[in-house]
This record gives sequence, structure tokens and C-alpha cells, in this order.
Amino acid sequence: MNTSIEAQTPAAIAAIETAAEAAYISRMANAASVFYAARGDRETAQQTKEIYIRSARRAGKLLLDIPRENGGRPKNSLRQKSVYVISTNYQQQMDSAGISPFVAHVWQKLAEIPDEKIEIYLAEAKYAQTEYTINGLLSFANGKRIIPHTLDSAINIILHWLKIALEEWPDEAPELLRAILEREIST
Repeated sequence: MNTSIEAQTPAAIAAIETAAEAAYISRMANAASVFYAARGDRETAQQTKEIYIRSARRAGKLLLDIPRENGGRPKNSLRQKSVYVISTNYQQQMDSAGISPFVAHVWQKLAEIPDEKIEIYLAEAKYAQTEYTINGLLSFANGKRIIPHTLDSAINIILHWLKIALEEWPDEAPELLRAILEREIST
């Protein structure tokens, strides 16, 4: 396992095989993003936040793949003097990853977001000059728009989507852009 932050490309993160490894990378990337943000290096902080989100999502996917079993506290165990709690494979994976049930739940919610939506969020947040966050991604996946903080960031978003439109639909792009602008101005 190569745990250096520089080695954590999207493909490398997708190849992670255990929730514990993905959780470790996620924690390291989150710590690195705090470090770089404190130094004022916003770009590197954003890159490490992206690694944090992608690795947390990978851990969530791996946890979703674990078949659920019955386990936990037996019925009426509060009346017994000694209770042996059976730990399920899912609980063991959370324990080995060092994550709580709440964190596991949030990461599994990330895993349910389609890849395309993740990429759109990362692009829009980048051009809006907004920090990547798990809450921001979950809100975006639920339909909330990313609001640019400055006029420059709004222009960056528009230019980004214009470039995509021109690449995807070179013949239809001018008409498509005109229709979009007319619709947005009239509302």
C-alpha cells in the first residue's frame, strides 16, 4: 500500500481493496488539507480535499459491498449478568477502519452518488473557488447549487461550461447557449 498523498490518483483510490486502507488515506488527506490551508496554499489544500472525499467515498463503497448479518446485543440481555455480543463482519470492518457508524453512514451516502455527479461537483466547486467538502457534495447531489463567491469565480464557471458545450456540440453550441441564456434571463 503506497500511502503517500502524491500517489493517490483517482485510479489508485479506485483500486483500494479495504475500507481500513481507504479510511487511512482519507484521514491522512484530511490532515494534509488542514496543514496546507494553514500555510495559505489553497490549491494544494483543495487537491488533498479531493483525495479525502474520493477515499472516503471508496471506503463507503467497500462498506456497502459487505453483506449484512444479524448480530449485536441479544434480546433481553439487559437482565443477564454477562453478555457476549456477536460482532458482524460489517462491524469488524468499521472497527478495523477506525470509523464510527455515523461516519460509515455518511461515507456510504457518498458512495451512492453517481461518478458523473462527483466530477461535476468537483469542477463547479473549483471554478466557483469554493472549498471541497463532504457536506457540499451531499448538498450538491441533492440539487443545491454552488454559489460563486466572486464575480471572477462566476465568470470561471460560465467559461468552463461554455468550453464543454463547444467541445461536446460544436454545431449546436451557439443555438444551445442562446436558448439557455434566453430561458435564464426570462425567469
